[in-house]
Amino acid sequence: MTARRVAVVTAVTVGGALLGASPALAVESPVSDDGTTELQLLGINDFHGRLDDAVALAGTIEEQRARDDVDATVLLSAGDNIGASPFVSSSQQDAPTIEVLNEMGLDASAVGNHEFDRGFADLTGRVGVDGESGLADFDYLGANVYGTDGDPVLPEYALLEAAGVKVGVIGVVTQETSSLVSPSGIEGIRFGDPVEAANRVTDELTDGVGDEAEVIVLVAHEGAPEGEATSTLEEQLAADTAFAAIVNGVDADVDAIFTGHTHQTYAWQAPVPGTDETRPVIQTGSYAADLGRIVLSYDESADEVTAATAENLALTEVPEEELVVAYPRVAEVAETVAVAQAAADELGSVVVGSVTADITRAFTTGPDGEQAEDRGSYSALGGLVADSYVYGAADSAIEPADLGLVNPGGLRADLLYGEDGEITLAEANEVTPFANDLVVVSLTGAQLVQVLEQQWQPEGSSRPFLALGTSEELTWSYDPEAAPGERIIVDSIRISGEPIDTDGTYRVATNSFLASGGDNFTTFAEGTTEQTGLIDFDSFQAYLEENSPLSPEEFTGRVTVGDASEQPQEPQQPAAEVAVSPSTFAPGDLVTFSVSGFGPAERVEVTVDGRRLGRVTTDAEGAATVRVRVPGSVDTGTVEVTATGVTSGSTATVEVQVTDRARPVDRGTRAQELASWLRQLLGTWLR
Repeated sequence: MTARRVAVVTAVTVGGALLGASPALAVESPVSDDGTTELQLLGINDFHGRLDDAVALAGTIEEQRARDDVDATVLLSAGDNIGASPFVSSSQQDAPTIEVLNEMGLDASAVGNHEFDRGFADLTGRVGVDGESGLADFDYLGANVYGTDGDPVLPEYALLEAAGVKVGVIGVVTQETSSLVSPSGIEGIRFGDPVEAANRVTDELTDGVGDEAEVIVLVAHEGAPEGEATSTLEEQLAADTAFAAIVNGVDADVDAIFTGHTHQTYAWQAPVPGTDETRPVIQTGSYAADLGRIVLSYDESADEVTAATAENLALTEVPEEELVVAYPRVAEVAETVAVAQAAADELGSVVVGSVTADITRAFTTGPDGEQAEDRGSYSALGGLVADSYVYGAADSAIEPADLGLVNPGGLRADLLYGEDGEITLAEANEVTPFANDLVVVSLTGAQLVQVLEQQWQPEGSSRPFLALGTSEELTWSYDPEAAPGERIIVDSIRISGEPIDTDGTYRVATNSFLASGGDNFTTFAEGTTEQTGLIDFDSFQAYLEENSPLSPEEFTGRVTVGDASEQPQEPQQPAAEVAVSPSTFAPGDLVTFSVSGFGPAERVEVTVDGRRLGRVTTDAEGAATVRVRVPGSVDTGTVEVTATGVTSGSTATVEVQVTDRARPVDRGTRAQELASWLRQLLGTWLR
């Protein structure tokens, strides 16, 4: 091969109208003299702001660009570059991620559904879709995104010139996008059939009028779904799915297809409809797990692609310090990531909530006195995160959830009281750092029972039991001595106080890891999953901001040990009562409130002088205790403390005295009160 100087020119169109064309810097690229051009197409999908892997990804791309067996390289994405991203990116509205993609030299990307998370106006304005007017230096493509008049509202394709070959890149997004994001952000926007749009634009690029392409690549934010029954290409193409429709229905003039959205990994040679040829179809998993690589051999004299290969490449293992020295682009990426992390550290100091005491994972104490995390025991933190899932689902664009479940491995840090009980944004993010999608899975009652049974892990698992964190709507008992598959006492299961209907359907808010059957909770994968458009941390942060101060007692007592031979009896409900200790206090004091006579596992709101103090969930006997700090805004004098049951509507009131100054307390008396409170708290935890 000999080398010649080539230029990459990008033209972006909406509805056939030219938006802009800008020549990039000229680059040296080897081009063969035999009339065949080797075009290397590198691709990513569903990056979701994973900046921790950005340097390795950039290094891998540069290593591939440096190959001497290709004539030109084009870097593409199949969407979801931003949105559902970790704190380092999401805390800065994904601006660092867009800058990193700019520095990597991304040429074009399909829009994904998460590109619409902040609304259409944010995408077309702040983010930018034409490679010039917003943060993105690359083109965001969506040929099947239409306005109220039926015309495309995003660039439909980018025309790239690589080593003298005109490469047309068409972008489409899943037609389900409207159900995956907030309706208010996409008002007046319609998502059409991706196959129809791809074929329409392909015709435009091959009709001999206006922009013409010699090679056509489709980047589609839609992909093969997961499932044992569709594990091969043949099974996928026989299924009734959007992916099958794309591969089977896209025009034969499309030479390669990059896919995304489903976070699967494959590199297939799929049959081209109406011919005996094949073309590459690829997806790289997600989060920069792999780099997709397609090589097309374009014969200039025949004006066609004569050969194609496809593979997924693992990211380079070359150390970062070596990559930074070897490749200027990688050095830029590394600097941007470092700046973003420093900014995230500063932003993470913002207070988003508070606790009245430590809310932790479960722990065991070893012989040496050291504590170790115990994922086989239920925890207050698990209950809190499960509650936040239900809260987030209710605040999304889809129907609310009936209950929430979280895997113990998804909890990575504790909410500690420290000196003042305040929880910062960074501390909250450490609890749920994975940025999993928040989803709602519809399961039958029988399937839900099976999910609970699967807490007992298969034989040979590293942990014999994984205790699911349970939202307040779901309570149940189990018999650890019962036979496998019969340990959950079905008659004890209550959902919002009602006995479970094994034939009914329940909507379970959870994270995408569990929803896909992670941690051997395989029954989840049998349900129907809906995206909320949020990540799990979005809902957790919002829950902290709305419901603080939080107390550990609010999130326990949802699971009890029972006997399968015992039949549940309807509890007799005594009169609701609330007690306060001490009964005289000042603003800023720590005060213990005890409630009784409410429903089992019922949420009870406690107010003083009409101001919310806290919320507690009762135990199986309808009682609970919570210790909170009295707000400084409470008026002095005789005021009422009121406890109200959210489900039963039961109320109880008691009068207390609020003084200007903290009441002097004898140290011995104070110690007795503290010991009494600890005994009550321990008793609640042990139930």
